[in-house]
Amino acid sequence: MQQLIKSLLEHKKLLFIAAICYTAILLYLSLGDISNIPRPKFQLADKVWHCIAYFGLASLWGLAFFAVKKYTLTKTIITICIAAIVFGIIVEFLQGSLTSYRTFDFFDALANTLGVIVAVPILLFINHKYRDKI
Repeated sequence: MQQLIKSLLEHKKLLFIAAICYTAILLYLSLGDISNIPRPKFQLADKVWHCIAYFGLASLWGLAFFAVKKYTLTKTIITICIAAIVFGIIVEFLQGSLTSYRTFDFFDALANTLGVIVAVPILLFINHKYRDKI
């Protein structure tokens, strides 16, 4: 795992491309009609997927910015958190206004936010453990 994270942090452009692609795919899936995609059917499954998706979003952008090393840790974490949370809220509003098959859901936005918050300690750990090794 250590080698994988070190390798990822060494590929700055790849991390930014991955973060941009992930964001675009997340936006597409959030605004598209995904009713025909099979998903687990347990209570709160949708909220779990939202949490995982936004955990991934914050984590990828965090790794991309850590690789650059131009930003302070605090500034990076705060910027990523605010941007990911605002992105999630905007997407929820867009679902309610641009689509007829999706609606705004406050609890989806809350699950998105939880995913971002869960990513913070992991990003802090990665920054602390691997920052000096790249």
